[in-house]
Amino acid sequence: MPPSFGNPQVPGPPLLPGTLVPGLTFRPPARSHFQSIWRHRWRVISVIAIALGLTYGVSSLMTPMYEATATVDIDVRMPSGILGSDAC
Repeated sequence: MPPSFGNPQVPGPPLLPGTLVPGLTFRPPARSHFQSIWRHRWRVISVIAIALGLTYGVSSLMTPMYEATATVDIDVRMPSGILGSDAC
């Protein structure tokens, strides 16, 4: 059996980029992700602009709904010194 050029532990033909091999993981460098985003920047900007536009359009068509809650706490005890024999 000829030796593999991709990984000496896995017999068979040379491994191609993106080939899934049990036990091995391939993580491309982050730079390649940024290069891909930069290469397709107009598509990324278009998708973001369309999403923002649709969000604004849908939210402007919705009826505003406001909800508020309030709690009134009344203390029935009379503070000393204001009423009674000291008042005046």
